[in-house]
Amino acid sequence: MIDIETELQNAGERWRAAQSELRVDIDRATTNPRRTRPLLAAAALVVVVVLLAIGLASRPGKRARVHVVTEPSTTTAPSPQPGRVIALDGKITQVQALAASDGKLWVTGDAPNGGPAHVQEIDALTGAVLGDTTLPDNGPFAIAIGKGAVWVRAQQGEASTALFKLDAATHKIVATLDMQKDGGLALTSDAVWVNDNVGLERVDPDTVKVTNTIPLVSAGPYTSLLVTTGPNGVWTGNFYTGDVQKIDTTHNTAGPVHHIANDTSTMVELGTSLWVERYPDQVIEVALDGRARRTIHLGESVQGMATDGRALWLATNGSHVLRVDAGSGAITRFALPARTALAPTLAADPVRGTVWVAALEPTAHLVSVPSGRSG
Repeated sequence: MIDIETELQNAGERWRAAQSELRVDIDRATTNPRRTRPLLAAAALVVVVVLLAIGLASRPGKRARVHVVTEPSTTTAPSPQPGRVIALDGKITQVQALAASDGKLWVTGDAPNGGPAHVQEIDALTGAVLGDTTLPDNGPFAIAIGKGAVWVRAQQGEASTALFKLDAATHKIVATLDMQKDGGLALTSDAVWVNDNVGLERVDPDTVKVTNTIPLVSAGPYTSLLVTTGPNGVWTGNFYTGDVQKIDTTHNTAGPVHHIANDTSTMVELGTSLWVERYPDQVIEVALDGRARRTIHLGESVQGMATDGRALWLATNGSHVLRVDAGSGAITRFALPARTALAPTLAADPVRGTVWVAALEPTAHLVSVPSGRSG
């Protein structure tokens, strides 16, 4: 019988005997300590980063834009070239919500002449429309993807608002949940989380029924309308008051209220922090105990934030996006193609390592961020 442990040990000794002497330049090695880590540790770090890259965030209101990072899976398919432009067909004239997942883009927005809105699945590599769903409402404002379903929040004028569940394979609407007020949308492995006038509602993803309603801090008639999920749990935010709360998903209760700042907006989770966009030009890092750790001044107005699990990405009013290193706070500007102007919303695909921007001018289109060049 073969002794596996002995054979592995012998093989290792034979390999070491065949290697030449390892020479290390101490000065060069200590310049960047990360370069000296063993390959196994580096590989483990990559796995951890990918597994933690689940960022879902939302912006409230009638025209709220939601920036979604969905749970990754293993893939070997090619990624689109940086700077790729995909023109949208005439069914979507202005993008209101965008999600990216494993080489697929899910986009929805305003239809021509105020008609029924469409949700489209697009191949990020070819630009082909893989599926199209017509909604009964004309104002979609949030989208999220998970467990074979696409979730969309939309409203019909000022008359009604609803949550729609779409089958990701058939592109058919399989369930509708009527709601009272526009608000955020986020997913965990066992629940759909939506803000409503009564608080944060926990929805069973199979039955599409509300199982719990969690009261949240409010400013008069204005309750918390932001929600995000990720490696640090479920968080809600109130952009009227600048407060955040962490949700106890076991007992379905809201934690203490933490005031961050006035004029807050999109929230995402990255690393061991909650990141809050503050109008017009700041990002605030919040510790898990609710303390504001630091404020990063961006130097220009931004209007949307996403994370690919490695950095923060922010849309601007110009023809570029910003990448913020969560560790150092360094800001890098990435130029979009010359014909692209105004980047109102964006989404990150952690599986393919791409970031996509939904631009408005000259017509509605999607652009992959040219990660190899800056301007």
